[in-house]
Amino acid sequence: MESIASKLEILKCPREMYPMAYKHIVTLQMVSSEELNEILNFLMEKGIVVPKVGEPLLKPSDYTILANGLEVIKQRVAQMEEIGELDAIKEKPVRINSKGAAERLKYLKDTEEPYKTPEGKYSNIPFSIRKFQSKYGYAEQNEVVNTNENSINELIASNEEIKESTENFTQTIEESFKEEVKEPEVRKGPFDEILAAPQRGNLNDEMFERFDRLSNGIRRVLENLYGISEVNDSITNNLIKLVVTDTPDDSMVMLESVIYGKVISEEEINKLKNGIKEELDYTSILDINLGR
Repeated sequence: MESIASKLEILKCPREMYPMAYKHIVTLQMVSSEELNEILNFLMEKGIVVPKVGEPLLKPSDYTILANGLEVIKQRVAQMEEIGELDAIKEKPVRINSKGAAERLKYLKDTEEPYKTPEGKYSNIPFSIRKFQSKYGYAEQNEVVNTNENSINELIASNEEIKESTENFTQTIEESFKEEVKEPEVRKGPFDEILAAPQRGNLNDEMFERFDRLSNGIRRVLENLYGISEVNDSITNNLIKLVVTDTPDDSMVMLESVIYGKVISEEEINKLKNGIKEELDYTSILDINLGR
């Protein structure tokens, strides 16, 4: 597996930005170093990325565009070029994630609706399906939802819509209970003091190697047990704190990174413990067989 560190070097990400970059570990794992170079070369050719001495090629907040792959990125850029609004992507490269943005922007132009602020910046409305439909009541024709091509922000917005649509139902169910139910207490763990404190220091090369290994292990455990294929920001931040402070015992570090601050049953904790043990046993055997 190609190292995340080598990809951060390609992106010219300075070490002080590593904590922000780690939040996009899954995205960086999805793209090969070869494709990453091809994407960056294309973005530089289009003037979307402008190399500057001492600055990263992309901000960590823009890393999510890499998950689209080169062909989708080319397609989205071409659509913006066709309507003469490539500057929207130059202003914020992350807008590449917004499927259908060019069509929504063209609609605003055709209907002479304002799509820029008084300061000349692009409005965020055409880059959010939810905001756009809420304001204009317009939906793209024959729109096909492909979660692999939706931006992370659009997926979050979709989840919010589902949440809002079930709010009344949930309230009704809650009101139907007459008994007063005692709120379960958040579990206390051995590393709570470390995890509750602000992050101190950055990962050096040795720490990063351990972080990368344990992060991949957590991802495999969550995928095997729950079908979750991405390590969220909360778990990532917890793991960084424990690795930076050189907290021992990989199995405990993985477990506490996942369950810190959560209300969780002993049954689920034991389920996670067993999953983590199987993962560490497997990787240990694999390392021995490979002579590592």
